[in-house]
Amino acid sequence: MAALSGMTLPCMFFFLGPVFDSFTVNTTPDEMVEVIREICLIMLCLAIFVFITSFFQNWFLMRASAAIGSKLKTQYLKAILNQESAWYDQTNYMELSSRIAKEVDAITDGIGRKYGNILYSYCMCLSGMVTGLYKGWSLALAMLGIGPIMLTGMGVFGAVMQARTVNAMRAYG
Repeated sequence: MAALSGMTLPCMFFFLGPVFDSFTVNTTPDEMVEVIREICLIMLCLAIFVFITSFFQNWFLMRASAAIGSKLKTQYLKAILNQESAWYDQTNYMELSSRIAKEVDAITDGIGRKYGNILYSYCMCLSGMVTGLYKGWSLALAMLGIGPIMLTGMGVFGAVMQARTVNAMRAYG
Protein backbone atom coordinates (compact mmCIF):
# COMPACT_ATOMS: atom_id res chain seq x y z
CA MET A 1 0.00 0.00 0.00
CA ALA A 2 2.84 2.37 0.83
CA ALA A 3 4.42 1.58 -2.51
CA LEU A 4 1.21 2.37 -4.39
CA SER A 5 0.65 5.68 -2.66
CA GLY A 6 4.33 6.57 -3.09
CA MET A 7 4.26 5.90 -6.81
CA THR A 8 1.12 7.96 -7.36
CA LEU A 9 2.60 11.39 -6.60
CA PRO A 10 5.17 11.41 -9.43
CA CYS A 11 2.50 10.07 -11.78
CA MET A 12 0.39 13.16 -11.07
CA PHE A 13 2.92 15.22 -13.01
CA PHE A 14 1.83 13.47 -16.22
CA PHE A 15 -1.51 15.21 -15.83
CA LEU A 16 -0.16 18.67 -15.00
CA GLY A 17 1.42 19.10 -18.44
CA PRO A 18 -1.88 19.34 -20.35
CA VAL A 19 -3.12 21.93 -17.87
CA PHE A 20 -0.19 24.22 -18.63
CA ASP A 21 -0.40 23.44 -22.34
CA SER A 22 -4.01 24.62 -22.36
CA PHE A 23 -2.91 28.19 -21.55
CA THR A 24 -1.86 29.05 -25.09
CA VAL A 25 -2.89 31.93 -27.30
CA ASN A 26 -4.74 29.67 -29.74
CA THR A 27 -6.92 28.04 -27.05
CA THR A 28 -10.37 29.42 -26.38
CA PRO A 29 -11.53 29.84 -22.77
CA ASP A 30 -14.12 27.09 -23.21
CA GLU A 31 -11.47 24.62 -24.37
CA MET A 32 -9.27 25.63 -21.45
CA VAL A 33 -12.04 25.05 -18.95
CA GLU A 34 -12.85 21.66 -20.48
CA VAL A 35 -9.23 20.47 -20.31
CA ILE A 36 -8.82 21.72 -16.75
CA ARG A 37 -12.12 20.14 -15.66
CA GLU A 38 -11.03 16.79 -17.10
CA ILE A 39 -7.63 16.98 -15.39
CA CYS A 40 -9.24 18.01 -12.09
CA LEU A 41 -11.44 14.92 -12.18
CA ILE A 42 -8.42 12.72 -12.84
CA MET A 43 -6.54 14.41 -9.98
CA LEU A 44 -9.54 13.91 -7.70
CA CYS A 45 -9.56 10.20 -8.52
CA LEU A 46 -5.82 9.98 -7.83
CA ALA A 47 -6.26 11.85 -4.54
CA ILE A 48 -8.99 9.44 -3.45
CA PHE A 49 -6.75 6.53 -4.45
CA VAL A 50 -3.86 7.93 -2.39
CA PHE A 51 -6.17 8.51 0.59
CA ILE A 52 -7.45 4.94 0.50
CA THR A 53 -4.04 3.33 0.04
CA SER A 54 -2.47 5.52 2.73
CA PHE A 55 -5.28 4.70 5.15
CA PHE A 56 -4.89 0.97 4.64
CA GLN A 57 -1.10 1.26 4.76
CA ASN A 58 -1.28 2.86 8.19
CA TRP A 59 -3.97 0.49 9.37
CA PHE A 60 -2.07 -2.65 8.34
CA LEU A 61 1.26 -1.44 9.71
CA MET A 62 -0.18 -0.25 13.02
CA ARG A 63 -2.09 -3.48 13.45
CA ALA A 64 1.00 -5.56 12.73
CA SER A 65 3.19 -3.46 15.01
CA ALA A 66 0.64 -3.72 17.85
CA ALA A 67 0.54 -7.51 17.53
CA ILE A 68 4.33 -7.74 17.45
CA GLY A 69 4.56 -5.31 20.37
CA SER A 70 2.26 -7.38 22.56
CA LYS A 71 4.26 -10.55 21.80
CA LEU A 72 7.50 -8.69 22.56
CA LYS A 73 6.16 -7.47 25.90
CA THR A 74 5.18 -11.01 26.84
CA GLN A 75 8.57 -12.43 25.86
CA TYR A 76 10.38 -9.56 27.59
CA LEU A 77 8.47 -10.19 30.81
CA LYS A 78 9.15 -13.94 30.61
CA ALA A 79 12.86 -13.21 30.15
CA ILE A 80 12.85 -10.91 33.19
CA LEU A 81 11.04 -13.48 35.32
CA ASN A 82 13.59 -16.15 34.36
CA GLN A 83 16.48 -14.10 35.78
CA GLU A 84 18.34 -15.21 38.87
CA SER A 85 17.59 -13.49 42.15
CA ALA A 86 20.94 -11.65 42.13
CA TRP A 87 19.84 -9.81 38.99
CA TYR A 88 16.91 -8.28 40.88
CA ASP A 89 19.31 -6.94 43.52
CA GLN A 90 21.23 -5.02 40.86
CA THR A 91 18.17 -3.78 38.94
CA ASN A 92 15.61 -1.29 40.17
CA TYR A 93 12.37 -3.26 40.02
CA MET A 94 10.29 -0.07 40.15
CA GLU A 95 11.41 0.98 36.68
CA LEU A 96 10.99 -2.38 34.94
CA SER A 97 7.46 -1.76 33.67
CA SER A 98 8.31 1.66 32.24
CA ARG A 99 11.49 0.26 30.71
CA ILE A 100 9.56 -2.55 29.01
CA ALA A 101 6.99 -0.10 27.69
CA LYS A 102 9.62 2.37 26.44
CA GLU A 103 11.72 -0.20 24.61
CA VAL A 104 8.80 -2.05 23.06
CA ASP A 105 7.18 1.24 21.97
CA ALA A 106 10.40 2.20 20.19
CA ILE A 107 10.37 -1.12 18.33
CA THR A 108 6.69 -0.93 17.39
CA ASP A 109 7.12 2.66 16.20
CA GLY A 110 9.94 1.49 13.93
CA ILE A 111 7.87 -1.40 12.59
CA GLY A 112 4.74 0.66 12.03
CA ARG A 113 5.05 4.29 11.06
CA LYS A 114 8.73 4.53 10.19
CA TYR A 115 8.78 1.44 7.98
CA GLY A 116 5.79 2.77 6.05
CA ASN A 117 7.43 6.17 5.61
CA ILE A 118 10.65 4.60 4.34
CA LEU A 119 8.82 2.40 1.85
CA TYR A 120 6.64 5.33 0.73
CA SER A 121 9.65 7.60 0.21
CA TYR A 122 11.70 4.93 -1.58
CA CYS A 123 8.89 4.14 -4.02
CA MET A 124 8.20 7.84 -4.60
CA CYS A 125 11.89 8.46 -5.36
CA LEU A 126 12.18 5.46 -7.67
CA SER A 127 8.98 6.21 -9.57
CA GLY A 128 10.00 9.88 -9.77
CA MET A 129 13.26 8.91 -11.43
CA VAL A 130 11.46 6.61 -13.88
CA THR A 131 8.90 9.34 -14.62
CA GLY A 132 11.65 11.89 -15.11
CA LEU A 133 13.63 9.65 -17.42
CA TYR A 134 10.51 8.97 -19.45
CA LYS A 135 9.31 12.58 -19.75
CA GLY A 136 12.58 14.50 -19.96
CA TRP A 137 15.58 12.22 -20.03
CA SER A 138 18.23 14.95 -20.39
CA LEU A 139 17.28 16.82 -17.21
CA ALA A 140 16.76 13.57 -15.30
CA LEU A 141 20.20 12.36 -16.37
CA ALA A 142 21.77 15.62 -15.21
CA MET A 143 20.02 15.26 -11.83
CA LEU A 144 21.28 11.69 -11.53
CA GLY A 145 24.80 13.01 -12.12
CA ILE A 146 24.42 15.57 -9.34
CA GLY A 147 22.87 12.96 -7.01
CA PRO A 148 26.13 11.58 -5.55
CA ILE A 149 27.34 15.09 -4.72
CA MET A 150 24.05 15.84 -2.97
CA LEU A 151 24.16 12.53 -1.07
CA THR A 152 27.71 13.24 0.09
CA GLY A 153 26.69 16.68 1.32
CA MET A 154 23.69 15.27 3.16
CA GLY A 155 25.89 12.57 4.73
CA VAL A 156 28.40 15.14 5.98
CA PHE A 157 25.56 17.31 7.29
CA GLY A 158 24.02 14.30 9.09
CA ALA A 159 27.35 13.35 10.67
CA VAL A 160 27.93 16.90 11.90
CA MET A 161 24.40 17.11 13.31
CA GLN A 162 24.80 13.77 15.05
CA ALA A 163 28.12 14.82 16.61
CA ARG A 164 26.62 18.11 17.81
CA THR A 165 23.59 16.34 19.26
CA VAL A 166 25.83 13.92 21.17
CA ASN A 167 27.89 16.83 22.50
CA ALA A 168 24.74 18.67 23.59
CA MET A 169 23.40 15.56 25.33
CA ARG A 170 26.68 15.09 27.18
CA ALA A 171 26.67 18.72 28.27
CA TYR A 172 23.09 18.63 29.61
CA GLY A 173 22.65 14.99 30.47
